Amino acid sequence: MAPPARLLPALLAIERNRGGMGFLSAHVDARDVADIAAWLGAVVNGTVAVGLSMSLASVQAQGAMPGAIAPRFELPTRDGGRVDLDALRGRVVYLDVWASWCAPCRRSLPWMDAMHRRHASTGLEVVGVNVDTREAERVRFLASTPVGFTIALDPEARVAKLYGTKAMPTSVLIGRDGRVLYAHEGFRDADRAVLEALIEAALAFPAADASGAAPPAGGGSPR
Repeated sequence: MAPPARLLPALLAIERNRGGMGFLSAHVDARDVADIAAWLGAVVNGTVAVGLSMSLASVQAQGAMPGAIAPRFELPTRDGGRVDLDALRGRVVYLDVWASWCAPCRRSLPWMDAMHRRHASTGLEVVGVNVDTREAERVRFLASTPVGFTIALDPEARVAKLYGTKAMPTSVLIGRDGRVLYAHEGFRDADRAVLEALIEAALAFPAADASGAAPPAGGGSPR
């Protein structure tokens, strides 16, 4: 359920400033605050006050400050291609650093695959960065938890260091303009509704490319 267009600038202020409804109350028109609270409440069936504040408070990724340009990287993918973050400009990127030994990743990867299937055609690119040092462990994990989105290989954990990752999984939502919108550590079932709302809000914003034209809705990257 996408938010009303009028509310999107204020909603993204939550992501960029990590201040939740407290930030909005101080910086956004009171009517908009009330409408955002109502919309988010509908999205998460009344649990948004707790879920949103916990999600925002959990952001600790030092290399992924909201509002900053996301640190650029290029990595090989599991099936022989390459993924370059710069090449994804114009799409919303959900970047997730994960490992086979990470228990919450067994829940987060199927959810990310569902997001990929639901939103790829409207501009979402899910990139899972795997930090396993043993290929067999990654292969075994993905055999039992198959996904269709891009899996990048980073056994030296370069991206994890670049983004200041301190927990597994750590996810970063990057806007069409290449700027960090939101970062989140861990994954619980209770996080899903808030993360989905933020993804939908980011997708609702078109972004102009260097020529000033809006990006196509479809597209993709090498796997």
